[in-house]
Amino acid sequence: MNLIRMSLRHPQVIYVVTAIVCLAGINAVMTMPRREDPNIPIRRGLVLAAYPGATAAEVEEQVTKRIEERLFAFGEVRKAKTVSTSMIGGVVIDVTLENSVKEADQFWSKLRHDLNELGVTDLPKGVLGPIVNSDFGDVIAILLSVTGENYGYRELQGYLERVEAEILRLPAVSKVKLIGEQEEKIYVTSTMQQLVQYGITPLHLVGALQDQNVISEAGAFDAASTRVPIQTAGLYGNEDQIRRQIAGFSPTGVPIYIGDVANVQRRYSDPDFLVRANGQPSVMLSLEMREGYNIVEFGREVDETIAEVRLRLPPDVQVESMVDQPKVVEERIGHFMSEFGMALIAVIAVTLLLRLKLLMVDRLKYLDRFLLEYTFELSPEITGVLLLIISFLEDKFSTGDILGVSTFLSILFNSNLHTGHLACLSVNQYNIKLGSKI
Repeated sequence: MNLIRMSLRHPQVIYVVTAIVCLAGINAVMTMPRREDPNIPIRRGLVLAAYPGATAAEVEEQVTKRIEERLFAFGEVRKAKTVSTSMIGGVVIDVTLENSVKEADQFWSKLRHDLNELGVTDLPKGVLGPIVNSDFGDVIAILLSVTGENYGYRELQGYLERVEAEILRLPAVSKVKLIGEQEEKIYVTSTMQQLVQYGITPLHLVGALQDQNVISEAGAFDAASTRVPIQTAGLYGNEDQIRRQIAGFSPTGVPIYIGDVANVQRRYSDPDFLVRANGQPSVMLSLEMREGYNIVEFGREVDETIAEVRLRLPPDVQVESMVDQPKVVEERIGHFMSEFGMALIAVIAVTLLLRLKLLMVDRLKYLDRFLLEYTFELSPEITGVLLLIISFLEDKFSTGDILGVSTFLSILFNSNLHTGHLACLSVNQYNIKLGSKI
């Protein structure tokens, strides 16, 4: 079957196929996954473990070797490039994976599970970890900030957690992280003078707090066919409950409360860093997008979610986007589409001009043959002039000199042809001179 011959005989089929391909291409452009930067797999990670009080030799013998035994049991680990560094109080292992590993995230998940089991069963008591850090290639898609002039970090964090709870429902959301939250602590402070006055020592205060504010199993009792657990309610809910905690008794049997001998105060712990946005205290929320989603659509879903949450927040609390990757990608795609459209229009215009040029050349050749066949009806002077004009136009159209054609025709039609005379027509750049009386 000759496809070319069939397409010429049945052009309707070609039109339908072309339309389908164009529609499929437009749909692919509108719905394909988009992101600002390509996803680059990083096949490196860190395994960290702390052993406070241990020497480097003890860390090497009791922690590092046991981690390496579990680590090198995986075939994905590139042993020649994996380096362990044991130091006083801890160990750092730089893990490199084989280039054949395609799904690095799945491997890191398996490794975390295996090392968690190792930490519970085989490592000495007092070892913190081991933990796996493999988030070096993560890219923030959107960074939100919550600010308010009349609110502290605690209130701002509460409002941001409302936004976080709604955004986590979106299927395209991958990792969410709070940035700039400040940890609150309850400080119980006193002086030795106050404690001695009531006959209380610091150990009495510490013991009272530890004995009360603890979660422990209290047992259960069987009732018919149901086993009912017994729960204690000893956790503190606010500062007043701590102040009313009994720390001891006086010689006369009067209870001594913590509020009598100490100052109980809730305040922020000493911050490692503070976050400010537009000159105001702020707490931020970073959002990452899952692989395979359209980041432009992801940005629209996040904006719609934030708009809904704003209705339930105080009017003086502002939720703003500090980093908006979806907007950047949308602008770049819009710029690309405009440039692509201009290029497409230019190609179509050039094609039409070339088609027009070929058509005009064919018509001029036909006119040339017509004049040669019917010269008996025209005078020799007119025939010569027309043949010269046609020859000139054929030459310009064949070389694509459209500007030269337009210049020549404007000079020609501005000549005095209506009075029976052909004025002196001179186009110096084309070496054409006509001066004859008709």
